[in-house]
Amino acid sequence: METPVAAQRGSRAAWRAELAALLALGWPMALTQIIQYSVLTVDVLMIGRLGPEPLAASSLGLVIYFAAWLIGFGPAMAVSPVIAQTLGADENNIDDVRLTVRMGLWAIALMAPLVALIFFMTENIARALGQPAELAHLAGPYVIALAPGWMFAMGTLIFRNFLAAIGETRWPLVIVIGTTLSNAALNWLLIYGNWGLPRLELVGAGVASSIVNMLGFLALVAFI
Repeated sequence: METPVAAQRGSRAAWRAELAALLALGWPMALTQIIQYSVLTVDVLMIGRLGPEPLAASSLGLVIYFAAWLIGFGPAMAVSPVIAQTLGADENNIDDVRLTVRMGLWAIALMAPLVALIFFMTENIARALGQPAELAHLAGPYVIALAPGWMFAMGTLIFRNFLAAIGETRWPLVIVIGTTLSNAALNWLLIYGNWGLPRLELVGAGVASSIVNMLGFLALVAFI
């Protein structure tokens, strides 16, 4: 018969094992999110060198961009719990896992026309909200430059949630480190017109973000 002390030790060991497994799975996900959002900090610092007006316009544009971002955020985030539930019921049910990922991608594709319309109306939306015409005029092209990267960003989020659901969290961390460094390099080239490239200023930041979102998506596709 197991003594109370032995049972307590066994319970503690089980808790430690569970905590270790949780930390092993969770720390790359947490670090991935932190690095992902540091991209915005880098963008702000580099756009800020252009002056207060471009910086204010980028902030205005990002408000509208992230409002549209939330449209796709729900379906993308739903992938992980649905896959986890599917694998919890039957770990060999790969067909339903693939179906969930495909449905997530289709949902994003169906939302894309509405989101594109919002992006292309950024200047009009900003003016309707009472923002200064100069800022609205700068924010419009910036968000349009960000627009091509939206679907890639949503696709990346879907694949990252898929990988998290199956316990693979380190490769997305490696990819996001690479894309963050690439974003800073492309900003330097396209915002300021270095190495003979055109000086696109605020639009250059949007183009850089779109390119990086595409590269991150393609890297995950290659891994999966």
